[in-house]
Amino acid sequence: GSPESLEKVGIHYSIGADDRVTLSLPDNDVFQRVVSRSIPGVRGQFVPVIEIIEGFGGRVQWDSATGTLHLLPVLTGIRFDGDQVLVKSSLPLGKPRVTKQDDGTRLIFDFEGTDVGELGTQKLGPVQGNVNGAKVVQNGLNARLILSLAKAIRYAANASEMPTQLA
Repeated sequence: GSPESLEKVGIHYSIGADDRVTLSLPDNDVFQRVVSRSIPGVRGQFVPVIEIIEGFGGRVQWDSATGTLHLLPVLTGIRFDGDQVLVKSSLPLGKPRVTKQDDGTRLIFDFEGTDVGELGTQKLGPVQGNVNGAKVVQNGLNARLILSLAKAIRYAANASEMPTQLA
């Protein structure tokens, strides 16, 4: 794919005089350098997208029915700090869709186009504050974080200065 296409998932790039492409995420010190390639008859430079996404800790899934390559951030950590829940991922996260159940004592956060990674097999915690329990499950192409609360409270999903972290 083109280096420009990686901007959509938050990966910045620069092309050097030697056709080497430097790729980075804005909020960590991980970067990759690859040699760009040209395709006969097609304008522009191209980079190995699958290799790059996996190099940043993301996951790639091919949907042969639609001919779509899905580039998925992978959840890398969930930490509880009082009533705040910090979610970290390998690539930038979008704001989740939130559903309330059980009179607001159960909150479900769906992160579209995200993989749960190893967190789906681990016990989350220790929980704190108003959070009684938490688990992460894969729901199709979405990572789902389910919180059980002691009592219903107001909440907000806040992006931090780091695109790979959400509070």
